[in-house]
Amino acid sequence: MKEMNVLLRTKDVQAAFGISRCTLYVRLKDGLLTPPVKTTPRANRWPKSEINALIAARIAGHGDDVIKALVTQLVEDRKAEGLPYVG
Repeated sequence: MKEMNVLLRTKDVQAAFGISRCTLYVRLKDGLLTPPVKTTPRANRWPKSEINALIAARIAGHGDDVIKALVTQLVEDRKAEGLPYVG
């Protein structure tokens, strides 16, 4: 059985990366962060597994090109699983 994915609020993602809300959306625009899942008309959430994968890549010292490729792969995986995609 596949483990259920926890969804993180914007503030949780900001805290995980230690960045401001503005920087979060700049990273999103630059392709350095997966797009959020729209849970309600006014709420965005990020799958915790995706955020953990991006943090692990940063800790491993990967540069922006590798991170962008990882974001692309994570988005493709999300689509393949039939999960919502906002972007």
